[in-house]
Parts: sequence; structure tokens; C-alpha cells
Amino acid sequence: MSEAKPTMTMTRENGQGYIVRTEVNLIADATDVMGLAGYPWVILAANPHLSSEKIDAFLRAIGGGSVRSLSWIKRHRWMFRKRDAKYTGGAKADQDGNYRRAVAIMHDNPTVSTRALVHTLKAHRIQRSREWVRQHRCDPME
Repeated sequence: MSEAKPTMTMTRENGQGYIVRTEVNLIADATDVMGLAGYPWVILAANPHLSSEKIDAFLRAIGGGSVRSLSWIKRHRWMFRKRDAKYTGGAKADQDGNYRRAVAIMHDNPTVSTRALVHTLKAHRIQRSREWVRQHRCDPME
């Protein structure tokens, strides 16, 4: 007998005015997506307590299409971590006071690559890394 997964019922009105109820799974089972492109994402999401090196070792042990580089793992782990409200380490987003200008310039150039945006910001005397631009290019304008 299989164990029931926690679900949530989503209720909404569809385009024809009917009420539609849909069951949404709240827990993903990594074995359901093993070997697919999304498998490393599920492993990252399910294991925020593991180091990047341990996740890398696990994905290499599984093999198949699941292997990602260590740098890929490190670049994508931030999406699955909860930031502690008391956390104060690291650089501040607006340390030089140019955050709003940088976001406005990025919004004016939505189709430009991350690398080109770094050079565009530099031309406006705003120093930002490619990683910063990647993480903040979709921030809302204040």
C-alpha cells in the first residue's frame, strides 16, 4: 500500500465561469523524475542541508543525465535556501547607492545578455558582477 502524499486543493474559476478544483501535490518524489533534466533541481530543493560538494558527489554517483558541474550547483542553490532574518553577512545590494539606477538600466535593456548588461552598467559607472546582474535583473523597479 502506497503512502498518501500531502496535497492541497486549489479552487479557481475557469474562463467559462465554472468552479474548478485541482489537487496539487506538496511533496515531490525525486524517483519520479530520475534521469530527467529536472532531477538535479529536485535534489537541490530537497537537500538544502547538504554542502555543494556532497550534492555533486551524489549526482555523480547516480550518473546518467543528472551530473552537473560543481559551479552549476553553487550558482543555483540560493533558490532553495531560506534567508535567516538575522543574517547580516555579505555585501549589501545598495552599498554604493546605485541599486535603483542599475535596475532601471536593466529594465530598459530586457533582451541584452547578462555579460552585455555588466558592460552597460560599467559605462554608467555602476560596478556590478555578472552574478549580481543575473540575480537582480528581474527585480521590480521601486
